[in-house]
Amino acid sequence: MLVIRRKVTRQQGYTVFMLPGHDEEWPTSDYEHQRILELFKQDRPYEGIQNDFTDYRIGERDKEHLT
Repeated sequence: MLVIRRKVTRQQGYTVFMLPGHDEEWPTSDYEHQRILELFKQDRPYEGIQNDFTDYRIGERDKEHLT
């Protein structure tokens, strides 16, 4: 499974792509990082897509309060 994370140092921000046995860091702005998350459908819950929102149930409590 592909994991996408943000890494920030004092000088530069990076988007880190992690696969088993392989990590790749790309220098990106916050905007570029967010667009990458959108392209890989990692920015919010999607039907049939496994991401942090499904793995960690992010946002489920908010949905319960809205119904």
